[in-house]
Amino acid sequence: MAAAYAAVKTIDASVHTDKGFFYLWRGGSSTGDFMGLYELISVLMFLTWSLVISIVGYIEASLLWQKYEDYEKNGKEITQICGYKFLALGFVIGIGAWISGLALGDSAAELLGFFDNYNTKQEGTHDGTVDPDGTSITYDLTYHIVTTMYTYFVVSAIAVGGYIFGFMFLGQDDMESSS
Repeated sequence: MAAAYAAVKTIDASVHTDKGFFYLWRGGSSTGDFMGLYELISVLMFLTWSLVISIVGYIEASLLWQKYEDYEKNGKEITQICGYKFLALGFVIGIGAWISGLALGDSAAELLGFFDNYNTKQEGTHDGTVDPDGTSITYDLTYHIVTTMYTYFVVSAIAVGGYIFGFMFLGQDDMESSS
C-alpha cells in the first residue's frame, strides 16, 4: 500500500495537461531546454522506488510465511510469545515501508512540481544587470536535485532499516530463544 500511495502521488505531481510542456520552457537556456528530461529522471526514480519497496515487501512477507510453515512442518510448537514475535516483525517491516511511502508520496507534489512550475526564461538580476541565460536555473536545479536526492535517500533508509531488521530476525534459527 505504501508503494501504491507513493506511485499515485508521483503520477499526480508530474502529469498535467496545462503545464510542463516543452514549448513552454524552451528557449530560456540550454539547461532549461532539458527540464522535461530532469523531471522524467526524477519521476522514474520515484516510481522505481515504489516498485522496489513493493517487491522487497512481498519477499519479506514470503520469508515470514515460510518461517511459520517451517515451524509447522518441523513439529515445533508455536507459542504465544512466538506468535507475538511474528506479529511484531510484520509490523516493523510494514510500518518502515509505510512511513517511507507516506513521506515520499507527500513530498512528491513539491519535489516534482518544481519542474513544471519553474520559469526557465526568467533570470536573476544584480545591480540592474540581468544574469546570463541559464545562471538561475543552474543554481536552482542544483539545489533542487540535491534536496530531492537527499529526501530520496532518507525515506529509503527508513524502509531499508525495517527490511534489514526483518532479514536479520528471519535468519535466526530459533525465534523462541531470541529476544
